[in-house]
Order: sequence, then C-alpha cells, then structure tokens
Amino acid sequence: MVARGLYLGDEKGVKDAASSVSELTDLRAFARLPVDTMKDTPEAPEEQKSSPPLPQQKPLNQAALLILAYMGFLALIPLLVEPDDAEVQWHAKHGLVLTLSWLALFVALAVISVLPGLGLIIGFGFSPFLLLIIFFFHLFAIVKALQGERLTIPVISEYADKW
Repeated sequence: MVARGLYLGDEKGVKDAASSVSELTDLRAFARLPVDTMKDTPEAPEEQKSSPPLPQQKPLNQAALLILAYMGFLALIPLLVEPDDAEVQWHAKHGLVLTLSWLALFVALAVISVLPGLGLIIGFGFSPFLLLIIFFFHLFAIVKALQGERLTIPVISEYADKW
C-alpha cells in the first residue's frame, strides 16, 4: 500500500501513518488555542521583558547624517539639512574639509606624476595605497562618529573649527 508517496508494506506501517495523522490534527488544534489558555508556561520576570538600551544609541536620522558627513561631497547634505544639530554640523564640516584636503593631495600628486621617473613611482606605486588609507580613514571616522566621539586631525580640525 502507498500513502502519500510512502510505501507502507504491512499493517503496522498503516497504523503508524494513521497515528501520525491524528497527532498532526492534535497539533493543529493546539495551535488554534488562544494564548491565555496556555497557563503552563511561566511568565518572564519584569527585568527580562525589556532589553537594556544600547550605550549612546543615535536616532536613525542622525546616524544616517553622521555617515553622510564622511562620504565626500555628500557632507553637504547634513550641513544643509540639520543646521541646528551641533554634532552633525561638526562632523559634516570636518568631513567636507577632509575631502577637500584629499582632493588637494591628489591634485599635487597628479602634478608630481607628470615628472619623468618620479611620476611612475608615485602614479602606480603610491596612489593605490593612498586610496586604501583614505577609505579606512573615513570608515574609522564614521565609526567614531556613530559612537559619539570626535576624531580630531591636527591641521584639518583646526581649519574646520574656524569655518
């Protein structure tokens, strides 16, 4: 005998299949019970019901603006959108000044790379590593901003604070 794709060779197999079907219907009936009828499960203590707050958790909007502050020229968005939030303004100004300083460095490297001999070393040897350094530096600044800390860079931070 074959029942739902299973071969049940003897009468015991048919009885096992029938008991499995009845157990399934019992489970379906149990699943339809209202929650208050299940009194056997103990209640969780009050202190376990709510999870502890994360330290210095930022609102979603502020966190997004802090991330944008270190994304190159996208730092203009938090600078213009949140003029009242001092923390967002600080990070946006520093991110923008940092981007402008990277741009000035790349212009200087482009001028130097035109020179024979030295240009080849700087253009193909130093520039890819500089891009990786910039990427990880911005990533580090984003993490610090989300933790509520400020990353101060000696010359760049002084210039951004004047602005």
